[in-house]
Formats: sequence, structure tokens, C-alpha cells
Amino acid sequence: MSIYSFKIGDYACRVPHKFLLSFLAMAAPPTPATAEAAGEKPEAVLDEAAKLNGTAGTPYAGFVRWGLLENLKIAKELGLLTPENMEELKRGKTATITKGEYVGQEAEADHVIPRAVCPELQNQVMNLELLLAKINRSKSDKVGERQMVFGKELHDAGLLSEAGWAAIQKKAATAGDNP
Repeated sequence: MSIYSFKIGDYACRVPHKFLLSFLAMAAPPTPATAEAAGEKPEAVLDEAAKLNGTAGTPYAGFVRWGLLENLKIAKELGLLTPENMEELKRGKTATITKGEYVGQEAEADHVIPRAVCPELQNQVMNLELLLAKINRSKSDKVGERQMVFGKELHDAGLLSEAGWAAIQKKAATAGDNP
């Protein structure tokens, strides 16, 4: 079996090559989508990837697993896993939504906690989610309750520094000051 190695943050990752695909336009983690298409359980593939890269049982592996499975759910809901979209993603292009009210529009990876607020999370797959491109581009660097809860979870798990957590709190506290 061929193994693909890459780095996410401080973690070196090793993943079976047959399950790689970049369905998040700017990241290259193992994808539950390709596992499912191959008849595998996405959860099992992610667990095996965590074992291979030495992160199994860590908060990091748990958050990565959660993030990728949430994005698989979103990708299915938006109809992003068509053969045409999968080919586009392999070429680094953006997927087109094929289901729901946004048919024909592009989807892209969004930072749950904006990278302008917390740069240490900009390359963390757990901080990415698929979103309508138009909505993503209108969000700017806002921090609301959802980002606060997520930031606290990451901080409590030791995956977000004191400085990163402070930056999120500061941005949330000043949110009311911005029209």
C-alpha cells in the first residue's frame, strides 16, 4: 500500500494514498468522501490515518476527525461529491453546488475562526468548513458565539495557545463596536 505523508500544523501525517483527495479546496487531508466512494467507512479510514500518523487518541485526532466528517455531511447536502466536482477538486478547482437552493454556485473552504483573528488556526483542517463562496466572502473576520465556543474547546484541549484564545475573546468583545 502506498502511503502519502504531509504535515498539518506541527503534526506529520501518513495516510493510505488511495484515500487522498482534496475536497477542501485548500487542504490535502485524507477524505471521508473517497473512502465512502470506495465502500469503506469514513470513520474507520480516519481512525486508521490517526494511527498511521501517531495522533490516535489525541484531542488533535478527534478534532480533525470531527471536522472532516462534518465537511463530508455538508458536501453531501450541497451535492459536491459528483464525479465532475471530484475531478475539478483534483485539479485544485472549486466545486459547484448541485443540490438545494444554491445550485450552480461555487462552494469553498471557510475558516470557522477567521485567520485574521487567529492566524495559528489558518492551516488547521479542523478550522475549515465548506460554505457557499458568496457567503464566505461576505463574512470578513467576525467572531460570534459559535467561534467563541469552538475556540474555547480548542483551547481547553490544548490545541489553541493562550494568545490565540485571547485574540478570539478580544475580537468577540469588540464585535458590538463594529457596525
